[in-house]
Amino acid sequence: MSVEQWRTRPLADVVRDLATAVADGQAELDRAVADAAREAAQNGTPPPTSYRFAEVDLDVQLELSLAARPEERDGKRKGFRPFVAAAPVDAKDRQREAVDTELTSSVRARLVPVPADRPETREP
Repeated sequence: MSVEQWRTRPLADVVRDLATAVADGQAELDRAVADAAREAAQNGTPPPTSYRFAEVDLDVQLELSLAARPEERDGKRKGFRPFVAAAPVDAKDRQREAVDTELTSSVRARLVPVPADRPETREP
């Protein structure tokens, strides 16, 4: 597999990887808050504030193109399935060739504070 084939992937995979990165970040925040809450409970101090990604702003510059992957049935090629391919655009690419940097993809999110759950306010 060439470097270009490795870098160029279906846009759906890129979007899924961005969403997974945000989810992984949220999971890490949740672990840190849980650890701090345990420590606060042991020390008799107030619980920490929790944070949740309500919106995330990610601006990723991608070069988009149409590509196709072979479709096979019963071990035989039956045609091609088109998809939108995405490749990252970096400074080296811009210097080497004319790259349209107007093609960008954005996922929006915002980090907001969420009050810690208190046992006396939880519903049964």
